[in-house]
Amino acid sequence: MLQFPGKLRTLLIASAISSACLSQSTVALPFSQNQDAQAFEHAYGLFQEAQANADTPQSELKKLALQAFESGRAYFGDEHFNTATLAINYLLLLSPDERKGSAPHAVAVRAVEVYQNELPASDMQQLEPLLLALETMPEANATQIASYESALEEVFSAWPDEKAPIKLSLRVRVAEELLRLEQSRPTLWERLYQESSKLLGESHPLTFKTGFFSSLQSASPVDAVARLEQLTQADAKNQPEAKRLQLAANYRLATVYGAQKKRDKVKETLTRVEQLQTELSGESPSQLLTRVSPSYPRENLNTTEGGKVLLMFDVDAEGRTQNISIISATDRHFAKAARDALAQWVYIPAYQEGKPVVSKEQQVQLDFSLQRSG
Repeated sequence: MLQFPGKLRTLLIASAISSACLSQSTVALPFSQNQDAQAFEHAYGLFQEAQANADTPQSELKKLALQAFESGRAYFGDEHFNTATLAINYLLLLSPDERKGSAPHAVAVRAVEVYQNELPASDMQQLEPLLLALETMPEANATQIASYESALEEVFSAWPDEKAPIKLSLRVRVAEELLRLEQSRPTLWERLYQESSKLLGESHPLTFKTGFFSSLQSASPVDAVARLEQLTQADAKNQPEAKRLQLAANYRLATVYGAQKKRDKVKETLTRVEQLQTELSGESPSQLLTRVSPSYPRENLNTTEGGKVLLMFDVDAEGRTQNISIISATDRHFAKAARDALAQWVYIPAYQEGKPVVSKEQQVQLDFSLQRSG
């Protein structure tokens, strides 16, 4: 009898806050001695051994997880809980960019369906497939998003009060995915900011993050500026992540005050920028703040297989994408839509010795697919 550990089922949740202590369980898998069973036992055994070895390269672990998933699917079938869990194991090993796409999303959607059929709606284990379903979604699907939001809320509502910090972190994670999918949630971001301020304090990095994004989502320009000013005045307590968000807030304020011709305010904001640049000594990579998904080209509406575009670009010292070039594309219409979308992305720029620098030759692949009903 092979023991299938439940540890990997909590990996995604535990990564949200490293200090989280979550329950783990094991599920016994009975085996009949047939070829598919032996193939799975061998593939899964190799994966377990590799995972237990800290020196195993990520690429090798990912390959073995995929083999375990595929052999498990052949043995258990697509509708089995263990197949869904093996799929989650594999998806968790993909990088954030690798996860986004039609194929990983289809795997995550199937895992959601199986988990929802097998477990109570409020079970904590529902979080992993639901979060992965959002993280893998290549473009917004309003029906799916509404379903996942409702399911996540049911899980969160059952959590005890002592898990409030974990729940808050995961809610922010969901909100960030919604932002990536261009889903406006100003009320959600404001609520997250208020919860973080109360639970974690004004100096916590999560409070800076929720405050910054609540300002971006605010329907009131006056309220947005007030929130940004509040963030720039808060004590970041020597926390680089919080300071980078303060820097982004100051850049945004400088743009707003410049457009309003408030020269004194611009000077004051740029003084804070200079101070933060000095404090952010060392190096830090660029970080994506605002992602705009490409529109599906009208000329390709009859292209049922969708398309892919691989792009190269620079991120300048102000966080804007520059020098966008197409490495490969399904066709020119997808290429144009991808370029137009990427041109609107905004980053916190990379830093070296406290000063923003250009990040050259970044790459990203944008996938196109049509969500058809029926």
